[in-house]
Amino acid sequence: MNIPIFVISDLHIGSGGTTDSFSQNKRSVYFDNFLDYVEKEGGELIIIGDFIDLWRFALKKVIKARRELLDRLAEMNVCCVPGNHDQALARFINSPDVPHRFFRKIKEPFVRTIGDKKFTFFHGHELDPMNQKLTTGVGRVLGLSSSLVEYAVGYPVFSSDVIEEALLNIEEKLFLFRLNVAGLLTNFAGSGCSAILQNGQALPRQKRTEKLLLKYELKKQIDGNDITVSAHTHQPCRFQNWYFNSGSWTGRNSNFIRILPDGRADIFDWEKDTPIYNDVVADIPRLTSKFKTGYAAIN
Repeated sequence: MNIPIFVISDLHIGSGGTTDSFSQNKRSVYFDNFLDYVEKEGGELIIIGDFIDLWRFALKKVIKARRELLDRLAEMNVCCVPGNHDQALARFINSPDVPHRFFRKIKEPFVRTIGDKKFTFFHGHELDPMNQKLTTGVGRVLGLSSSLVEYAVGYPVFSSDVIEEALLNIEEKLFLFRLNVAGLLTNFAGSGCSAILQNGQALPRQKRTEKLLLKYELKKQIDGNDITVSAHTHQPCRFQNWYFNSGSWTGRNSNFIRILPDGRADIFDWEKDTPIYNDVVADIPRLTSKFKTGYAAIN
């Protein structure tokens, strides 16, 4: 298709009200402006995960509150890949029974050739040890706990990227604690548990990003793809010429990736009704040196 492709993620849309960050600071208005822009450019929109925050909101309530938005996205033929916060949407993949026609476009991570390059699109939690196997349940508990606090204070205190960082550390520590409880291991241990135990230490943001990038590089080599497009960390960035992160719509800036028909990819911020070029580069010297060898070890 000879049209531009726009990629977004991590809107964490809820069911409206004071605890839904998408309802705050005119985010829904600015997102409508962004959709106007995508249509004006004749582009295709892809959402790569955490479109809906099902850790904190019930799907039926989200559909009721956001029906007009879902109608528009369905009309635009937008496709959506589930993330860790809306993994439950995966049950609609290839299903004839969906609660809204938008969910007919839910799909698994995929590969597409754009220009002369093979792009892989996925959320990124799939290779994150803290979001495999047992973390969905832990995240659900954290989401419900934060919702109780937000209902009490009357606004979404846990929606900013600063608080997201704090919650990430809490999630990691809580996960490790639960994982070492004998009863939990007895009931839920699976083939991936040993790997989670090896990699599941509480890590600073940069260290965590390093480990993810190493795994993305290995996946790219195995799959034979040229460019990886993912999300999950809420940090928009590119690394070398092969990795692009679509950021989020939950923090101070709303981010998106534009991929031109020739395969050129760029990152932008969306400010009210205007795209602003954002050339943010992941500054990880140790990885830059390691990738020069052409080999990415993940252990």
